[in-house]
Amino acid sequence: MLFRLKIGYFLLKKKHLIILAGPLDNQNAGVHRVTYEIIKGLHDMSECPFDITLIRDRDDGQFPKFKTAKIPLFKKLPGFQSFRLFFIVPLYCILKKADVVFEPAHFGPFNLPKKIKRVTFIHDLTPILFPQFHTFNGAYLQKIFLPRILKKTDLIIANSNNTANDIKKQYPFTKDKVQKIYLGVSDLFKPLNNPEVLEKLKITQPYFLSVSTIEPRKNIETLLEAFRLYKEEKLGPEKLVLVGGKGWKNNAIYSKINDHPNVNEIILPGFVTNEELIQCYSQCNAFIYPSIYEGFGLPLIEAAVCGAPLVVANNSSLKEITPFKELLFETLNAEDLKEKMSLSKQVKPNQEFIDSIRSKYNWKKFVTEFTDSISSLFKQN
Repeated sequence: MLFRLKIGYFLLKKKHLIILAGPLDNQNAGVHRVTYEIIKGLHDMSECPFDITLIRDRDDGQFPKFKTAKIPLFKKLPGFQSFRLFFIVPLYCILKKADVVFEPAHFGPFNLPKKIKRVTFIHDLTPILFPQFHTFNGAYLQKIFLPRILKKTDLIIANSNNTANDIKKQYPFTKDKVQKIYLGVSDLFKPLNNPEVLEKLKITQPYFLSVSTIEPRKNIETLLEAFRLYKEEKLGPEKLVLVGGKGWKNNAIYSKINDHPNVNEIILPGFVTNEELIQCYSQCNAFIYPSIYEGFGLPLIEAAVCGAPLVVANNSSLKEITPFKELLFETLNAEDLKEKMSLSKQVKPNQEFIDSIRSKYNWKKFVTEFTDSISSLFKQN
C-alpha cells in the first residue's frame, strides 16, 4: 500500500521547470518582451502544470508565485559570464533537481545531464543565414555552438512556420523536435489617441512609422530611399518616424539620414516605452516593416491591433504573419515600397479585423501549447 502511495505521489508531482530568465534583466528588445510574456502567461495560469524557478541576475519580486534564483552576472569580472553560463547555472539546475530547463534566448542550456530535458527557443537564424548583419564574434559563436545546442536539446520552440522550416533545412537532424508556436500580442496594445505623448516625443502628424533597432538587417536604407521618392513625387504630407535604439554597423544608416534631402521630415525618437509605442502605432498613417529577414516580426501584430495598416517586406516570416498581403513589397525595391506607402491610405483595419488578429496571436494560446509541448517530453518515456 505504501509503495503504491509513493508511486502515485511520483506520478502526480509537478515537474520542476527552470527558466533561464536573464533576458528580463539584460535585454530590452524582442527577446526581453517574449521572455516576459511567456513567464507572465505561466504566472497567470490558474493551475500551472510545473513548479517553476527563474534564474535571473536580480530578484525584483515581479513573479511571486515562482522561486527566483539570483545569480548575478558581474559583467566587469573577466570570464565570469562564460563561467556562469557553462558551470554555475548547470550546477544549480543539477543541485535543484530540475526536470526540464528552458532557454528563451536561443543560446543554451549547456552542460546538463541527459536526465534533465532541454528546451531551446529559436527566434530566428539571422546569425547563420546573414552573418554579415552581426558582429563577427556573435555570428562565429552561433555557428560553433548552435549545432551542438540543437543536437542536445529535447524540444526546439520556433515562433513561425518560416523559422521552423529554416531550422530543419539548416539542421536536418532537428526535424522531429521542432515545435512551431506563434507569439502573442499583449493586451496593452490597442487603439489609443493621446496627442500629448506624440508632442513629448516631438512627433507631428501625419507620419509613417517604422519600429526596429537601427542596424543593417532592418533595411532602413531602402525605406529612406522610398521616402525620398514619395516626397519627390509629392504623394503626401507624411513625415517618417524611425523608433528604436542603436544597434551595430549603423554608421552608413545615420549618414544617409543626415544627408537625406528630406532630413527635416525624419524623426528619431530613439527607444520608447510601451505606453509611448502604443500611441505611435495608434496615430500613424501606416506602419512600415522593411526588414530583410525576421523570425516572427512582433511589431507587425502590435501595430495591427492598434489599427495601423501594415506595409511589409515580402520575405521570411513577414509574408506569413502580415494580414495585409496587398501591401507586401519586394524587399530591396524602393520604388515598390513607395507605391505601397501610397496604397496604404486606402486601407484601415476595423474592430472585427483587430479581434481576428488577437484570436490568432495571443499569449494564453502560446502558453497552453508551450506547456503541452513540454509535458509531452515526459509522456514519451
